[in-house]
Parts: sequence; C-alpha cells; structure tokens
Amino acid sequence: MTYLSHPSRSFTSRPPAEMVRGARGMPLGEVARTVAVAAVVAVLLGSRALLDWTAALPVSPASDALLSAAETWHDLMDGLGLSRFGDTIRKF
Repeated sequence: MTYLSHPSRSFTSRPPAEMVRGARGMPLGEVARTVAVAAVVAVLLGSRALLDWTAALPVSPASDALLSAAETWHDLMDGLGLSRFGDTIRKF
C-alpha cells in the first residue's frame, strides 16, 4: 500500500504549497528569463563544478569531447578570474 493509493486526506482539503495566500502568479516569460539568468550565472561561476562533472562521466568519445570543452571553458573562466570569484562565493 502506498500513500498515493490510499491517501489519508483529500487532496483538495487544503491548497498546495504553491497556492500560498497572497502569492502572485508569475508569467511563463518571466520564469524563462529567471531560469536563463540563473543558468548563465551557473555556467560563468561554476566552471570548476562543470569540469568535475565532465571528468566523472564514463569514458567515451562523447565524454572526451565534453571534458575537452569543459577544460577549455574552465581555463577561460579562470583567466578572467570568474572561477576564483565563484569559489570565493561558495565559501560563504
């Protein structure tokens, strides 16, 4: 028996967490812009994490190409000082 097969209460007895009283909805375009900005910041400041992730992939021609690209990207971000800045931010 799982929770979903026999719920202890009706799913409509109270609103989900996303429906907090007074919260406003966000248009899809605004959500997309927010996610895009977060992704750009992650790629710019997280080059070391990207490098570590690609290094941990199983060995294959595709992962070798990804690792090479990640190394190039990390070197570029390191040269600009962004990887060190990202590391400093992560320490807080």
